[in-house]
Order: sequence, then structure tokens, then C-alpha cells
Amino acid sequence: MARYSESGMIRGLFTVATLALYGVCTMAYAEPARITVGADSRLSDNVERSESNEQTDLENRVTLGIRHRSDPGRCNSDLAADLAYGVYLDDTYDPETYTSIDWLGSCQLMERLFWDASNETRDVIQDDQASNTPDNRTRRNIFRTGPRYVWAVTTVDTLSFSVEYENIDYKEPEERDSDGYITTAFWRHLFSQTLAGGLNLSADRTEYDNGEDVDRYTATLFFSKEFAATTISGSFGGTRLEREFGPQESEFDGWVGDLRMERQINASSSVYIAASREITDEASEFDFEFDDVTYTIEDTNALEVTDVRAGYNRENSDGSSFELTGVANRSDNLDTDSREGRVALVVDYRRPVTGQIDFTAGADAALLSYKDDDTEDHIFGIDLGLSTRLLSDLDLSGKIGHNRRTSDVSSREYTENWVSVSVEYQFR
Repeated sequence: MARYSESGMIRGLFTVATLALYGVCTMAYAEPARITVGADSRLSDNVERSESNEQTDLENRVTLGIRHRSDPGRCNSDLAADLAYGVYLDDTYDPETYTSIDWLGSCQLMERLFWDASNETRDVIQDDQASNTPDNRTRRNIFRTGPRYVWAVTTVDTLSFSVEYENIDYKEPEERDSDGYITTAFWRHLFSQTLAGGLNLSADRTEYDNGEDVDRYTATLFFSKEFAATTISGSFGGTRLEREFGPQESEFDGWVGDLRMERQINASSSVYIAASREITDEASEFDFEFDDVTYTIEDTNALEVTDVRAGYNRENSDGSSFELTGVANRSDNLDTDSREGRVALVVDYRRPVTGQIDFTAGADAALLSYKDDDTEDHIFGIDLGLSTRLLSDLDLSGKIGHNRRTSDVSSREYTENWVSVSVEYQFR
């Protein structure tokens, strides 16, 4: 009991400090926030995304968006939030709230000492093997905060020490909430104007609400190299994961690392590719956005996760744009023989039709595989639309789309056609 009391006291101190940081960051705002309000209606011929008994329903939403970035100073804040409330005309589902929030804040308390905070809120899928419907979604909030000490020892050597409190909370009670602490020591050496490297040491402790405790210790060597139009960075090291759940104890060791390359091909296009391997108990860092919701690895015990991502972006002089994103990851449960795999591809295209009307097109496809029951699911979606700016601060758009899921298990399959119309007003 004493351990949890002490943990609650520390958590309270972190929370008070973060609230003070938020207040200071709010006062540091130099410009008003950019606020948008909107409404959209989506008509689906299979709103429950079921194999049979297809039901048509219309969902009407009201939305609020907030964007703000403070001017550089002793305190900095970056906020992006989207909130929505939806009602189904035929009451297929209860009224739904939708939330997406990203906030980063940092204050320099004194020379070398900073206080950082971040908050991420997402609607996430609970079960990958079920369809993306309100019954299969929950809200996840990840909050982190803590002090960071940065010391420029020499002109080429920098030391950094940080302690973060982390809280992960789910709306649905069956999901595992957790509190944790992340301690990091970091040494960076500048070998030249374009080459840097160093050592990163970290120790994490996570306490789950079911009584399980997880400790992770990681040591990695890292580097970053800049060329004229290319940046390459990476790390390599090892991790030890220790789990304690009642009388049961287990340990796992392995190598970890990552490699990322970003290249500016020309003035209008860029590309990146990233790969990583981690031994972890928390898979939220390997999420990917798909089908208008966040997919995350379900198993959160002791995992070996391999993740590869790539993207291409092009902005043409005629106002058209093209974006291609690919994700592939695999998670192996180190306690059991369980394994999940995902491969996803997302394409977005926009092209002006007239001075005020744009044509939009999008397509996404995903392959989900599960070793437990040796099954695979294929998800595919496509949409076409038009958007126009009626006034300098008023936008109108409409889309039609088709979604389909095929599976080795027939009960997971569905076909859906949909139409949506939305309007958005931006306050100035």
C-alpha cells in the first residue's frame, strides 16, 4: 500500500507542475487560436458493417477544431484538437463523441532546466478482427510530463537528463490503464557540422491497473548524418524487459534499433523510409491511421515489434498534390506463440478543377494477419469528392465512397457504400 501512496504523491506533484506549465504557455500565446466549426452528414447503406442484415442510417455530426502554436519564447505550446458529436437518425447507435487531441508544451524554468508536457487523445479500435463501428472503438489518452536538464558541456558535447511521468487511460474499463515513469540519460557529440552521435540510456517502469509491473532497461548508440538533400539517422543497442505479476516473474533480452532516411527529391517532392525493432510492453508508438480511426497492436504484454514505414509527397505548381504512405509491422508475443501482422497502403490525391473547386480522390488497403487462428483479413476503401471555398472562410465538400472487407472468417466480411456532405467555417 505504501508504494501506491508514494506513487500517487509523485503523480500529484507532476500534475500540479504540468497545470502550472499549461497556464504559463496559455499566457505566452501571442496570436489567437485558429478555430473552425462545421457540420457533416454521412449516409451509409451498411452502417453496422455486417455480413448480413445490412441497415441504412444517416449520421449527423457537429465539429469543432482548434489549432494554435505559440511564438518562440521561454514557454512554447503547440495544440491541435478536433472534437465532434454525432447522432444517428434511426438510432442504430447511441450518440457518439469523437476526439483527436495533440498538445506539446515546454517551459524553460531556469538556465538548463526545462519542464515538458504532452497529451495525445485518440479513438482507437478495440478488436482488429471486428469492424470499425462505434461498438468497437474506445478513447485512449496518453499523458506525459516531467523535468528535463540540458547541459552543453563543451561546444560539441551535450548531456541531457529527464524524468517523465506517463499515464495511459482508456474509456472502456476492460482495457488496461497504466501509470509509469521514464528516466533517460543522453549524451550527444558533434563530430562535424553534419555528423552527430552519442549514447542513450533509459529505464522505464509501468504499473498496470491489474497489478502487473513492467521494468524496461535500454542502452543504444545513435547517430545522425546530413547531406545536401538527405538526412539519415539511426540507433542500435539492447533492451531487458522484466515483468512481475503476482508470484510470476519473467525476463526478456534482445537487440533493438531503428534507421530513418529523409530525402528532398526536388523542390516539390520528398520521400522518407523508417524501420525499427523494439522489445516493449506498450505498442501505442506503432499505431497507424486507417479507415478514419487508429489501429494499434492489441497484445500489450512482452512484445517484439518490427515496424517499417515509408512515404512519398509531391506538391505540384498547378496546385495538385499526391501523397502515398505505407506501413508494415509485426508483433510477436514473447510469452506465447501469438503473432499479429499488418500491411497498409494509403493514397491521397487532390487537383484543382476550377479556381474554386478541387477534385479529391483517396484509396486505402490493408492486410491483417493473425497467427492464433491462422486467418487473414483484407480491407479496401476508395472515395471520390469535390470541395469548394464558397467564401474566404467557408468551405463545402462532398464525397462518395465504397468500403469492403474480405476474410477467411465469413462473419468478419462486409460491403459498404456511403455518401457524405460537410461544411466548415473558420473564425478569423
